[in-house]
Amino acid sequence: MTERAGLGRARTSFAFMLLALGCGRVAEDSTPVPPLAGADAIPSVSSAAYPPENPSVTPTSPGMVVPPMMTAPQPDMPPRSTKPYWSLCGEIPARAGMTVDELDGASGDIMTLALSGNGSTLGMYDGRTAMAWHIPANFSDSKTLWYARTDAFQIDVSPDGTKVAGSWDYRHLWDTRNGSEIGSFPVPPGNISQLDVLYTQLRFSPDSTLVGGSDYGKGASIFSAADASPLCRIESGDRWPAIVFSKDSQEVFTSTPERFRLNRKTGSLEPFAALPVWKPQEPFPDAKQLPAFRWVDLSPDGQSLIVSGCVGLRQFGCTTWLYSASDGKKLMELPLRGHNPRFSPNGDVVVADGELFRLGAVGPLTLLDAQASASVFTPEGDVIVGRTGGSLAKYCNYELIR
Repeated sequence: MTERAGLGRARTSFAFMLLALGCGRVAEDSTPVPPLAGADAIPSVSSAAYPPENPSVTPTSPGMVVPPMMTAPQPDMPPRSTKPYWSLCGEIPARAGMTVDELDGASGDIMTLALSGNGSTLGMYDGRTAMAWHIPANFSDSKTLWYARTDAFQIDVSPDGTKVAGSWDYRHLWDTRNGSEIGSFPVPPGNISQLDVLYTQLRFSPDSTLVGGSDYGKGASIFSAADASPLCRIESGDRWPAIVFSKDSQEVFTSTPERFRLNRKTGSLEPFAALPVWKPQEPFPDAKQLPAFRWVDLSPDGQSLIVSGCVGLRQFGCTTWLYSASDGKKLMELPLRGHNPRFSPNGDVVVADGELFRLGAVGPLTLLDAQASASVFTPEGDVIVGRTGGSLAKYCNYELIR
C-alpha cells in the first residue's frame, strides 16, 4: 500500500471524528477549479457607506459569557485616542457561482481567512473548499479568482499577493493568478497519527520568500516559497507549534512560545539552521499537553506575541495569552474565545472571529459580529469576517487609527 493510499484510509476514518466535532467531510480532490460562467461578478447582498448605528455591543446574552479580566498589572501600551468604531459597510456571498454538487460537503462555515500585504487578495477555507478572492476598494465588487476542492484548514496569503498556502493532511502552495500548484511539499509518512495530520500549518515570511509551520507532529519546518523545497527544521518544545516570522524575515517565533534566529543570508534559499534565542520561561498552558489548534501572531512593533490554542473544529474553545517578544515573559490572559487572533495595524486592538479587544483596556469584549467564524484586519484597520452562514462581511473603522 502506498503512503498516500494508507493515509487515504486514515482520512476516511478520521472524517467520522471530524463530523462528530462539527466539520464537513474530508475531500480528496485538490484540483483548482476556475469560477463558473456568471460567477465573475459577485452580487452584493448589502452595502452601506456610513450606517446609522454602531453595532458594537457587550455580549451579555445567554451563552455569551465573557471571562473576567485578570487583575494583574497591565503591560505598557502606546497612547490611545477615542474608542474604536467599526460599522458594517459591505456583505457578499462567499460561494457565488458554485453548483449544488460543488457545494456538497462544505460546512457552510468560513473557517479561516488571510489577506495579502496590500489587502487586495483574500484566501479562505469553508470546510471543503480553498478559495482566493480579489478584494477591490469597493468590497461589494469582490470576486473569486479560483477555488480548489481540498482540505486546507489553515490558509495564508503571501504578503506580495502572488501565492496562497493551505495545509491540513497535505500541504499546498498555489499561484494566486490561476490556482495552479507550485512545487511539491514532502508528503506525510504512512504511519502518521490523525492528530499530527490535523494540526499542520503554513505561514509566509514578510519578504514572501519563505513559508513554514508545524510539521506532522515533529516540530516545525520552513520551506522555499518558490518551489516548496525544505530549507530548515525547527526543534520546538511543542509537538504542533504554529509559527510567525519577524518583520525582517530573519527570526521565527513559535506558539510554545520560543524565539529562533534563522542563520541565513537575506533572500538566500540555501538550507539554513534555526538557532534558539530564548526558550519558554512560562510555556503556553496547552503546549505539549493538549491537542489543539495553535496560533501565534507578532505585533507590528515586534514587541508582543499573541499565542492561542483552540479545541474543536467549528465550536472553538480557545485560550489566549499575551507574551513579551523580547524575552518570552507572560504578560496577561486575553478574554478572547475566537481562533487565530490577530493584531490591528497599529497593534493596540486584537480581533478573533467576531470579537474585538483593546489591549490594556478595562472592561468586556466588543462583539463585532455574532455570526463570525473567522476574521482578519485589512491594512487600513478595517475588519473582514467570514460567517457561519457562508457570507463575507466588511466592517469599516471610522476611528482615525489608520
